[in-house]
Amino acid sequence: MQPLVSVVMATYNGEAFISEQIDSILSQSYSSLELIICDDGSSDRTLDIVRKYMQRCPQISLHESKENIGFVKTFEKGIGLSTADYIALSDQDDIWEEDKLQIQMDAMAEQEKAFPEHPVMVHSDLHVINEQGRLKYLSYFSMKHYRLKPTKDIGHIAGPCGVMGNTLLFNRALKEKILPFPECVAFHDQWIALVNELYGVRITVEKPLVNYRIHQKNSSNRESSVFYDPVKAGVSFLKGEIELPYVDSSRTCMIEYLLEDCILQQNDRIVLEHFLAYLQQRKRSLKQLRGLWRYDLLKRHIWYRLGVSLNYILYRKRKKRIFLFGFSYWKRNFIKPFFAEEGEIVFCRTLDEALGKGLTKHSSVYLWGKNPFPEVEAYIGGGEGKLWRVEDGFIRSVSLGSDLTRPYSLVMDSRGIYFDPHEESDLEHMLNTATFGPELIVRAQRLQDYLVRHRISKYNADRERKLILPHYSNEKKVILIPGQVEDDASILYGANGMSNLALIKETRKHAPEAYIVYKPHPDVLAGNRKGNVAYDDVMKYCDMMIANTSLDSILALSDEVHTMTSLVGFEALIRGKKVYTYGTPFYAGWGLTFDRKTVPRRTRRRTLDELVAATLIVYPRYINPVDSKPCEIEVILNKIDEEKKRYNKNSLYKVYVDSRNIVSRKIQWCIKALKGE
Repeated sequence: MQPLVSVVMATYNGEAFISEQIDSILSQSYSSLELIICDDGSSDRTLDIVRKYMQRCPQISLHESKENIGFVKTFEKGIGLSTADYIALSDQDDIWEEDKLQIQMDAMAEQEKAFPEHPVMVHSDLHVINEQGRLKYLSYFSMKHYRLKPTKDIGHIAGPCGVMGNTLLFNRALKEKILPFPECVAFHDQWIALVNELYGVRITVEKPLVNYRIHQKNSSNRESSVFYDPVKAGVSFLKGEIELPYVDSSRTCMIEYLLEDCILQQNDRIVLEHFLAYLQQRKRSLKQLRGLWRYDLLKRHIWYRLGVSLNYILYRKRKKRIFLFGFSYWKRNFIKPFFAEEGEIVFCRTLDEALGKGLTKHSSVYLWGKNPFPEVEAYIGGGEGKLWRVEDGFIRSVSLGSDLTRPYSLVMDSRGIYFDPHEESDLEHMLNTATFGPELIVRAQRLQDYLVRHRISKYNADRERKLILPHYSNEKKVILIPGQVEDDASILYGANGMSNLALIKETRKHAPEAYIVYKPHPDVLAGNRKGNVAYDDVMKYCDMMIANTSLDSILALSDEVHTMTSLVGFEALIRGKKVYTYGTPFYAGWGLTFDRKTVPRRTRRRTLDELVAATLIVYPRYINPVDSKPCEIEVILNKIDEEKKRYNKNSLYKVYVDSRNIVSRKIQWCIKALKGE
């Protein structure tokens, strides 16, 4: 009887090719197998395809992840689920040769006779095919210049590796050595190969047993990164854009883990210690370069080694690159100072463009707002990279963002973003867990006093004036309803797409005897955004509609603010007003507002001082508009106050600002008209 082999396949949105791969596995001449499919949160037809196979193939099992955990963790999960003595790994988009498992199991049996109870791993060469399945290279090993010794080759496995995970077959003894994967592992196949090289026996089958499909949607190797372009490489070298090979945090962490936590033979330890010194780049020397050659930490290809050696001698460490997606062209120059200390800024529109500019799974990525970039998120989520979402801060400028004015503050959130209550943001996490010291609280109190005295809000563009409420009687409470941009993300995510008119109706229903003032959003009034409510419709439920008047002028007469998610609610809290929320803004749920909806995650009761400290001091970044250097909020408030006074008192400056905004709006209207929006 044939021993059972568990074939572990990791899937993610693989509808295009998965059927071919499953067919090739089920058609193996070695028939004693089961197929364990672990899906990483596919949103296409992958799961439907797998379930159809399961109806007629009892040896297939499916295990779904509710959230995307990346291909490394998915393979780790599948390996852990196997109870067989032998495990083979499979990608979702390749095609196996019919005798793959039989050849590998024959080699496995022979080695296990010679080395009983030892870890044994079998891998092979591959054919390279393109997206359409046409052959591009007969040998992946030859294309990549991989030449592993048949005997122990620890340096080559630690450096170039040359072991492809989609060809792997290994026994239970190796499974017990590799699990659990260290958290820092970015590529499961290198971890498995390196552990096996240290403690077991490797068998390299020179015959290609897998048709390796390389295309732009691969989870690891992509067409743009695998196929070598000597001209492009030469140009990059002359520009000083070629980084030293293998130097990344994942590989460094993996070698550190082995040296610190594992029992190693002395010769293996010497090789890994030398490699770690190179990876950490503490000091470059000719001795270190000789070691790369001596311990075969570089590919066995003379021109490759000479090129690396020359680059090693001339190499200057490049500034770290960060990748920004979804940023409008007009924003780009304005927001660069916010990232000056992060690294070299690279603006991109697509994942393929970013990969061509050097994006790796260890890169830092910033996405504007809630703009969807699923491929980018999945790619970074499968590695050690970091992803932030970026949005305007709460004290922004002296004019509208939709008028293309420069922002003075941004927020960068590594968990979510403050206006989306469906997932925890850094701000929410801070308010749920942080302790605010007395110095921070005092600073927050001073900020509130300054904001009120100087009448500063988010945009600060409207005129300040004393208001008289027509037909008002003193026994009525005054309610302010701030209009919002109806296609804004804060409404779509935080208020389920509620409209301004619906808010007006709900407020009147809640307070039938109140004097209600409606203030349209300035972006809507400017014609830049969606959310206009006709005057007649407003006046059916409100007592007054007011525009082109500063927020403070209206709040001074108001008792309450009723809002969906508007920042006006937060500003009203600072000014001592009652706030009723009909959506779930960031300031709701902490015991300071009267909320129609709740967020169960928000369990702490917070003071207004703590909310202000988190929201205005700790969470955002501020840039001084004078020298474009990072600064604290107090500097920004002073600058805004100066600019407000100049705008209100200097007629020429006011004409300049207003004219600039009008021109900006006209240009935007023309662009929208040309686009048919």
